Amino acid sequence: MTSRERLQKTLNHQVPDRVPIDLGSTFVTGINFQAYRKLQKFFGVPETSPRIIEPMQMLSRIEPEVMKLFNCDVVGLNPLFNCFGSRNLHYRDWDYAPGIQCGIPEDLNFYRNWNRNWAFYPAGTDHEPSALMPHGQAYFNLIYRQEKIDIDELTPSDAAGHYSSQFSKYSDEELLYYESQTEYLYNHTDYGIIANLNILALGGYINMAAPWLKKVRGVRSPELWFQTMLLNPEYVQELFSRQTETALQNVKMLKEAVGEKIDAIFVSGTDFGTQKSLMISQEVFSTLFKPYYAQVNDWIHANTQWKTFYHSCGAVYNLIDDFVEMGVDILNPVQISAEGMSPKRLKEQYGDKLVFWGGGIDTQYTLPSGTPEEVMSEVRKNTAILGKNGGFVFTPVHNVQADVPPENLAAAYRAAASCEGV
Repeated sequence: MTSRERLQKTLNHQVPDRVPIDLGSTFVTGINFQAYRKLQKFFGVPETSPRIIEPMQMLSRIEPEVMKLFNCDVVGLNPLFNCFGSRNLHYRDWDYAPGIQCGIPEDLNFYRNWNRNWAFYPAGTDHEPSALMPHGQAYFNLIYRQEKIDIDELTPSDAAGHYSSQFSKYSDEELLYYESQTEYLYNHTDYGIIANLNILALGGYINMAAPWLKKVRGVRSPELWFQTMLLNPEYVQELFSRQTETALQNVKMLKEAVGEKIDAIFVSGTDFGTQKSLMISQEVFSTLFKPYYAQVNDWIHANTQWKTFYHSCGAVYNLIDDFVEMGVDILNPVQISAEGMSPKRLKEQYGDKLVFWGGGIDTQYTLPSGTPEEVMSEVRKNTAILGKNGGFVFTPVHNVQADVPPENLAAAYRAAASCEGV
């Protein structure tokens, strides 16, 4: 079976020859560049400067030789523009720390503050930064630049301003890029392809912070956002309605550009769960979020063969019926350590309705802190459960962090590659 055939069978709830494997096809199944550097050294592959494809989380591109070593089956069609507003096209070396380099887009600039923190400034260093990487940390923290506003006085026109500063229709440059990249991936590899575009991140925290914008307006802080959903839902509905209109225009243009060459599309990366519970009530989700997600899912299912990929961390068990009803095909990351997210329970209740893309190995404890033997044991156990009768793509619960030992990561993927379709 080719990788593409293996993924397609899995997405259609059929049993492949082995469980398909993902490392790095999306911005929620990737690897921090420092962990990737260790991996290069561990395997003895050429230690090229890791190329950063998502600068906030400092995620590295997976080079072809590493994809082969890890038996990967999926590749991502990545956005032309990253979360800091620069183009992921031409790269230059960046000195993250003494002796540690990585490649970042040539039009992306980070600056050291007086206390050695790295900062990103969308409007120049005379203004406040929009993201900060504390000294010694491996990724950037977003800064929510909230202006003073009155929640009760927010109007649809405010929502329009909020919306227009966050989202826009794909440009001709973007569509040509997606067309050419998809054409190359489809014709020059046998990987399955996921459009890693996060096209409808309703209430998403990166878009809320909008680190690429010089000036923001509307609701920007997470704390104020949660209050607004309860105190001024009309504002939220107007915002979501406008975002959904744009998303529908974009998926239509994307379909014209890439056709049926992609297998799945990343629709939303908004988190709805904490470790123990939901962030919002099921009622708020079904009222404010579900109708808009359903519109986009319905269009995708009526006009393409693509599968819809949704990411939400945390204890989201109580939303899964809503996910299914609104047309989610793929659930990620399957945070198996969160309350109510037992692999056995999820597979028994939703295995015929959802593809589980993730949950192969816990990334909070086992992957960074376990022994290679413990890692392999957990991978085999979770894969046997989630992979039964197809419908499972192996990847860790979330992105591989900087402190993960390469021995453990190698053990996880070696164990996954040995798991035949079950």
